[in-house]
Amino acid sequence: LETSGDRAGARQLYRETAGLDPSFARAQAAVARLHWEDAREERLDDGDRRARLNAAWAHTQRALAETPQLAEALSLKRTLLAEGIEPSSVRDGSGLAPDQHEMHETIIELRPSFADEFSRWADWLEGQGRRAEADRAREKANTLDI
Repeated sequence: LETSGDRAGARQLYRETAGLDPSFARAQAAVARLHWEDAREERLDDGDRRARLNAAWAHTQRALAETPQLAEALSLKRTLLAEGIEPSSVRDGSGLAPDQHEMHETIIELRPSFADEFSRWADWLEGQGRRAEADRAREKANTLDI
């Protein structure tokens, strides 16, 4: 459904699955990803965008509560933190949010062929002005996505 463009249908099926079994971490991560993708729509105002990001965060946290090493959920957590979703519970005792590079390395250790993570990582690197690294990450994502 997702690839055919029926995002609403995909979201409904993932929500139904997550509702039937709230401990199904992959379904929670899929709902989170759809909320995050919706938040990237240019037509949304700031309030709607923030609501979608918060929904993505909530589903990501549910997924990680059930399966702490789920690469898909960890990747979304890293991405959402980079987008500015930083509840105080995320910060460690020093008051600092988790390091983006360390999180990326953990995700890739868990799932070395995770093309979406390399793509999101490339976006983050580019936003940091690290164009050459972003290009390499994007090339890796494209290679894995074949």
